[in-house]
Amino acid sequence: PPGGAPPRAAGVYALANNYGSLVARVLLQPAEEAARTVFAATRSARVLCLSLRTALLFGLVFAALGPPYARLGPALLRAALPRTRPLDDDLTRALSAYCLYVPCLALNGIAEAYVHAVGDEPQLARLVAVHAASAALFFLGAPAVAADPAGLVLLPPPPRGNPP
Repeated sequence: PPGGAPPRAAGVYALANNYGSLVARVLLQPAEEAARTVFAATRSARVLCLSLRTALLFGLVFAALGPPYARLGPALLRAALPRTRPLDDDLTRALSAYCLYVPCLALNGIAEAYVHAVGDEPQLARLVAVHAASAALFFLGAPAVAADPAGLVLLPPPPRGNPP
């Protein structure tokens, strides 16, 4: 996270962000790439709507089922690294917040895939501007919630974006 976060909050945020982003890298990224290929071939708004509904459904299922299992993260960490200081409550809250964030990641990924597949230069330039604004919001908002790793997770993140 940006500067100003206490070391414990920064560490919990890093754990939650890195382990939580596995969902995005393993499950969402391949779906985004497949959607991008389909959008480029079909240029269909109907396919976009279906893809957005599917992404929302996946995200909502993950948001509903993920938080109750978030406490397994600290338990697995304790089992793997028995000498670490307990982070149970903070890490559980941060992982739960990340689970609630997955629907946003899923919808954003599909929307970006569509813009990258069918967008012209001005539309892609606007997407870059939105990415810059999102990054600015993250860095400006972080000091306000820096003490709470769950708050850092729920800030709009710096964009991960797909190359055009």
